[in-house]
Formats: sequence, structure tokens, C-alpha cells
Amino acid sequence: MATRTLGINAAGNIISKPKSVLWTLMELTNDAVALANEMRTDHATFKVTVDLLELLAEELAADHATQKTLDDELIVDHATFKTAADSLKTLADELKADFNLLRTGLLNGTHQAAGLAEGTNANTIKFANAFSFSVAGQIYLKAITDNIAMTAAAVQAISTFCMYLVTIDTAGTVTITKGTELGTDTAVLPARPANQAVVAAFKIATDGATTFTSGTTDLGAAGITDTYYDLMFANSGADAPTAIAAADASAGPATLTATAPATLSATTAITSGPATLSAAAVDDISTRELGAP
Repeated sequence: MATRTLGINAAGNIISKPKSVLWTLMELTNDAVALANEMRTDHATFKVTVDLLELLAEELAADHATQKTLDDELIVDHATFKTAADSLKTLADELKADFNLLRTGLLNGTHQAAGLAEGTNANTIKFANAFSFSVAGQIYLKAITDNIAMTAAAVQAISTFCMYLVTIDTAGTVTITKGTELGTDTAVLPARPANQAVVAAFKIATDGATTFTSGTTDLGAAGITDTYYDLMFANSGADAPTAIAAADASAGPATLTATAPATLSATTAITSGPATLSAAAVDDISTRELGAP
């Protein structure tokens, strides 16, 4: 920045060197006017930019509120969806377990009714029909057979009901498994022994004075009521399919009510800021008398 020296001459208003006070003041005034005009123009430009930034900030705030509402609903819907998904997973797990049980029954059962009945000899059973059966999916055949020895089991008390499961292995050997005796006619089959096919079952009901012991008591003895059942592809006892506990009643996620954030109307290309000032800086002013060094 230059320093303007003003010559003071009482005899004249205009001199060439140095310039008169009036001339210098006019130049300085013109510079000040140019500077003020540029600052005014730059202020207008700056105000447009600030207004756009303000509008952008307001729209971003509004959009953030909308987005937050949307996010909150998505969180709630996610929890609902997770509940439904968990129920479906539980259902799938139970169906898988039950399928495996049914598969076991299909792979370890008879294909025709065996015709289970009391055998001709005492303490025996018989198969009145020839039948085929599967153990682990492999098919085997069993001919009509009488006087099959009954497997020894614990004594059944008086006044009880009990189910006895009849199974067969790959060698054709028959096994009788005693279930749990009850005081009411609600007894269920015992579990199938491993590596055997379910063939049939019989129920023994004892009266108030008679017990029953498989392998010892004849099926036709007094005080004994025997009932026979042919079973095909049956599971039994503890490994029977369980009731499906999962309820697929959970509603899916709710429909979103929040609208998507509005499109911003403020331009993303923000107007350029104020231009660089082109007016020169105002000079400093000093004075001296004409003729002074």
C-alpha cells in the first residue's frame, strides 16, 4: 500500500507535483466508491450462498426427522420379523425331528399285517400271515409261524392295563417288550428296540385277583383279557413324533408408514462465494508544506 503525500499550497488549488489535496481526495473517494460497490455486490452473492446453505440445512433437518421415523419403524419391524422367523425356525426344527422319527418308522416296520394271535401252545404267540418287513431300509420276509416263545418280562400287577410291543430282527427272531402298566386303560407302547422292525402289539388287562408274566402266564388264562393289534410302519413309545409346539401365528412385519425422505430442492452445487476484490487498497495520506524537503 502506497503513501500519498499531500502538498498544502494556500496560493493554489491544483498543482502537478505533488498533486493537490482536492485532486488526491477525489481519487481516494473514487477508490472508496469502487471498493464499496464491489463489497455490496459481493455481499449480495454471499447472501445468496448463505440462503442456499440455510435452506439445505433446514431440508436436511426435516429429512433427518423423516429418516429417524423410518429407522424407528424398521427397528420395530425387525423385531416382529425376528419373532416370526424364530417361530418358523422352531417349526422347521420340530418338523425335521418328526420327519426323522417317521423315517425311522418307515425304515423299520412291516409291509403287511402279520395276523398276531395267541399261539397254539401255552405261553406262545403266532403270526397267522406271511409278511415282509424292513430293518434299516432292508427288506426281509417272514413266513406264517406258530408257537413263538414269549420273551420273559416283569410281572404285571392285578387290576392293570399294559401294552406289549412285538418286534422282529433281521434273523427273524421275535422280541416282546413290556410297556408301563397303568390302572386305567390308557397304556401306551414302549420304545422300539434298536435294529428291529415293529410288527404288532397286544394289550393285557388283569382282573382284581390275577397277575400276568410274559413267558410264564398263558394268554388264555382266567382273569386275563388279551387284545391283539397289527402294526405297520409304526413308531412307538418314547420315540413317537411329538406334537408340534411352534405356532406359525406371528404376524409379519407391519407395513411402513413413514415416507421416504423428500428430494432436496437446494442445489448440491453451492453458488461460488464472493469474488476477490479488484479495487486497490486505500492509500495512507501524509501532508507537507510546499517547498519543504
